[in-house]
Amino acid sequence: MKTPQIIDVRITPQKDTTFVVTPVWSDVDRPDSMNWGIPKRGAKGRALAERFAKAIWAGAAFTNVKVKKDIYDKTYVDFDCQFSGSDLDGSLTQLGF
Repeated sequence: MKTPQIIDVRITPQKDTTFVVTPVWSDVDRPDSMNWGIPKRGAKGRALAERFAKAIWAGAAFTNVKVKKDIYDKTYVDFDCQFSGSDLDGSLTQLGF
């Protein structure tokens, strides 16, 4: 089985007050099974979403990436996060983004 790679990172503005950041993985049945909502907060929210996307693209956001199967035998990516959802800005700064 191939090791999945990031093939896209979507930043989608929602009608409410968030940007949704979704990494898309190769070589799995469920390529976009995880996403994060980031408050818009004016230009700061978009900038934070873009910094997060850069960290994902650089391979700094996730470790221990592995393929798992769900109860329907569909593959998806599981990983450990290298950031805190409650302090994404601080975590990205510590990661160099």
